Amino acid sequence: MYGGTARPEPLAETAPVPFERLNPYARSKWLGELLAREAAITDGLDVIVVRPAEVYGPGSAKGLGQALFAFKTGAMSAVPGPGKVLHSYVHVEDVARAAVHLAEHATPNAVYNVAGPTPIAAADVYALARRRLGWLSVRDARVTFPHRPRLRGRPLFHVPPAILRLYAHWELLRARRGWLAQKFGPNPLANPAGVHLLIHNHVVDAAKLLKTGFRLAWPDAEAGILATLDAYERSGWAPFYGSERASAVPSGSPSRLNRSASAS
Repeated sequence: MYGGTARPEPLAETAPVPFERLNPYARSKWLGELLAREAAITDGLDVIVVRPAEVYGPGSAKGLGQALFAFKTGAMSAVPGPGKVLHSYVHVEDVARAAVHLAEHATPNAVYNVAGPTPIAAADVYALARRRLGWLSVRDARVTFPHRPRLRGRPLFHVPPAILRLYAHWELLRARRGWLAQKFGPNPLANPAGVHLLIHNHVVDAAKLLKTGFRLAWPDAEAGILATLDAYERSGWAPFYGSERASAVPSGSPSRLNRSASAS
């Protein structure tokens, strides 16, 4: 919602929303928020706006889950961008719990961020995936590198931002070409606004939410991501194959999974 920033400064609800730098998905969220606020003024409705950070959790086939699946299958062993930029994450369970909590405790017509307290760098997210999934799988024909590999003090296989930007522009052009759109789909796989967010910090401040008495079930994003990877593994990555097993896989108890994830 807030776009990327050069420095990892926490963004409160009062931070400006750079509409021109948002990707289409974020723009739709912002426009929907404006319509809800307009309804609050014209129709006298009590509207509460919830702005989640990057949402993750079992069952999701988009966002972070999509990146982890690409890593799992060996389709992506590189870290996009510099890898040091920080992003805030929030477990889907906490998003749902926050919405229910705010319906009962929020100030009418107010805006609330929903995010975990500790942002994570992209390189560290993939390090977690390496730790949980291992670095060699004959069954999946996947080869990745061990935990936090280094070459001259830097992580291996970082894709430079310039290449990511070129790829995003290529995708916009590719999606407009007849035979390429038919072969690879009419929707671009990347866009400049999405790349901008990927290579910039996006740290969200949820202090306002916590002041209402809300407490996160998954405050440790690293433990939550590891638990999510476990859930994907137990389901055979069903959300990505359209299997009916996806809806049957429980996320498990946060306290139990936090203990097992932290012990790894």
